[in-house]
Amino acid sequence: TMYNMERGYLQRKIYSPTMGASLKSIFLKHTKMFVDSTVVDMEEVKRAVTIRQFDDSVTRKIFGYRTVQEYYRMGSSSQRLLDIKRPFLCLSALDDPIAVEWCIPRDEITENPFGLLATTSRGGHLGWFQGFFSQDRWCTKPLEEFCLAMFKADTRPISKSPEYLKYN
Repeated sequence: TMYNMERGYLQRKIYSPTMGASLKSIFLKHTKMFVDSTVVDMEEVKRAVTIRQFDDSVTRKIFGYRTVQEYYRMGSSSQRLLDIKRPFLCLSALDDPIAVEWCIPRDEITENPFGLLATTSRGGHLGWFQGFFSQDRWCTKPLEEFCLAMFKADTRPISKSPEYLKYN
């Protein structure tokens, strides 16, 4: 999806700089935490304009990645979808301007017998609003129903042991 953020005009000129400025603003409010940091260069952060520039100057360094591309690659869930051994639901809007349709890892989701992909024609990136002026999102209801059905179908005894919490 970061490739897409640098590809289209709106993504390059509006979405990425807007989200980059937002991330930078939040980060700069907490500069006290990084005063003695040898990891983050504050001048480099201040020069960051796009999401990629912010991630390159802050995020990848904090998490120990050598490059921003390595951070994006390793941070992507798509490379782990085939290893999931519990039912999971992926919900995606086909009009999402950031996580565009061709970015959906369809093969990985459908190859996993536990995977379920649900797409909607509209919904945007953080959308699925119930109406044009509504702040309520309709997607919470089917997501809640999916989670409740999974909890109901899980007949294993409840345990707090670490073994129970394993993903495999």
